[in-house]
Amino acid sequence: MKKTPVLWNTPLIQATCYMIAGIFIADACYECTYLYYALIGVYLCGIICSSFLYKCHTEWRAIGLACIFLLISSANVYRGHTERQFPIIDSAGCYDVQLISPPVYTEKNLKATAILLQHHPTPSLQGIHHINGGYRKKLQLTFAIDTCHHSTLKIGQVLRIYTQIHPTAVNRRIEGWDYESYLYRKGIVGTAFIPARHYKKISLKTVENPTLTALKIRETLSTRIASWGMTKEATAVVSALTIGDKSELSPELKEAYSTAGISHILALSGLHVGILAGMLWVLFYPLRQRVWGRYVTGIALVLLLGGYAFITGMSASVIRAVCMCLLLQLYSLFSKRKISPIPLVGVVAFFMLLWEPMYIFDIGFQLSFVAVTGLILIVPHFSAFAPRSYIMSHIYQVLVASTVAQCSLLPFILYHFGTFPTYFLLGNLLMAPMVLVIIFLSVLILLLSIPPIHYYLCRILEKLIVYLNECITTITHWQGAKWEALYISGWEAILCGLVLICIIAYLRKPHFYRCKWLLCSCILCIGTMLYHKVQTPTLYWEIGRGKVAIIEKHRRIFLSPQADIYSYHRLHCALFRNTQWQYKSSTKKLPLQYAYIRRGFRGKIQYLQTLFAIQEVVLDTSLPPTQLHSLKKECESLGLPFLLLRPEEKAYLPLKR
Repeated sequence: MKKTPVLWNTPLIQATCYMIAGIFIADACYECTYLYYALIGVYLCGIICSSFLYKCHTEWRAIGLACIFLLISSANVYRGHTERQFPIIDSAGCYDVQLISPPVYTEKNLKATAILLQHHPTPSLQGIHHINGGYRKKLQLTFAIDTCHHSTLKIGQVLRIYTQIHPTAVNRRIEGWDYESYLYRKGIVGTAFIPARHYKKISLKTVENPTLTALKIRETLSTRIASWGMTKEATAVVSALTIGDKSELSPELKEAYSTAGISHILALSGLHVGILAGMLWVLFYPLRQRVWGRYVTGIALVLLLGGYAFITGMSASVIRAVCMCLLLQLYSLFSKRKISPIPLVGVVAFFMLLWEPMYIFDIGFQLSFVAVTGLILIVPHFSAFAPRSYIMSHIYQVLVASTVAQCSLLPFILYHFGTFPTYFLLGNLLMAPMVLVIIFLSVLILLLSIPPIHYYLCRILEKLIVYLNECITTITHWQGAKWEALYISGWEAILCGLVLICIIAYLRKPHFYRCKWLLCSCILCIGTMLYHKVQTPTLYWEIGRGKVAIIEKHRRIFLSPQADIYSYHRLHCALFRNTQWQYKSSTKKLPLQYAYIRRGFRGKIQYLQTLFAIQEVVLDTSLPPTQLHSLKKECESLGLPFLLLRPEEKAYLPLKR
């Protein structure tokens, strides 16, 4: 009788796999209502049949279990999509919002996340009557720089804004990372741009949000860290390493850490939680010597780590690490036997996806679980080759863990980011001891307030961070420090993951049968990649919201227009939103694949044809109704194909070479 793999028999591993499959299937079928309900009907039929036939065939139990968890995950996906729905409003309106994130300055504007409290139909900031009720939905707001130049926006403030909200949605037509899809997965239902003098602060009674409370605590800690008198870069690094506040990190510093292959230390993850848990475990050593001290220590760790996760923003990677630490601690309180970490990974993943199915699309969730699973399954096979020397053994462990984590994450990194840091081993070897010291000193400074000791500890901490940044900057200047434009498709990422699974299976139990599958998966993966490389990439014009860009496979190419004419390899697309082309003519017409006409355009399309050879017209429905009707009639009379585009939408039109 053939044995089932041990990992597949691990509690909740099967259920987690079924839930992941159900989430992806239900998410892909959600937009097609009939297909989605047909899918639910199939699950229900499977559950009903298995309940009657499970005594006849053992396989029906597995089918029934699979259908149950597929149905649960589909219902959760439906709930998640329903919560993210936002009504489409074609015109600007007045809204009351409450800021729930610290405003972040960019080069041209300021961005902040807010909760929508109320919508007022009155198109003015003055004389608005209070309307009970609210949406409680998240919005991504972009303020003009001059709007906030003379005022300070803080977490928890209530603003009354006059703008038009554009709903976010998942882009299923183009592969690769898309900002709108990212916001949608994060629970942000709409985006809005707020021009100058289109907002004001108001006093409105609101219910205190737990997330808002955590962010206020984090802002207080960030202010305290800023009062230590360190340089701006050192303060930003300490805030990122301890409380997860990356708002003050400069783009150059983020890029340097990414090039050195240690950008994961700037995002709170299992490394930071493990360091904090180890510090607390050492701190409670005298208490653990008591008979009842083990239980007090366990409860204290549960409370402190839970509070840390709450303050740092409850990111997916932190939740995973904290939950695993808490489960290990609770298990040790009631049992003296050792537990394998693989069941803990399955338990945490199952309940996280049960609570929020959209976690599966979060990059932090994917990287965190894949990295920890790779470390658990692969690293023990190399422990036998560790040197006997204490120092060399630790260096060996750091190098092995870094290599295994990087190889495990490679398909996801290439799919999402398309980059690979060449010197990641050197960066991690340098980073490992210094991050431990930096976090330890930061916690010590937060706890101690004796002036002389506090001052000297701050200076030591600043010197360490400056030295770390200098070393990282030096690595980034080396030749070939980072390989770029290495994007792979989703199927290529799946095949690379299959190769890694075969390698893990072979390491756990070397056998010719598993070696055969490993070789077959490698050949299939290499062949698929070579096939995609020789294919001509499909290009699209991305048109919408007053912008034009090029989508090439997994990357977006932003074009610099000249007089609102976008060019790419002798192919052209023009944006018409004013009167600059009126009463002009030319002996030679410029070929235009698409003419994108928005509000502000004056004139007729036949006047444009004296300058351009237009192949297709894109009409924005933000145009006045009479003008839109006139332009549609003109396109029909001229024999030009046209496309109607709503203000909040984007069109992906093929680039015809």
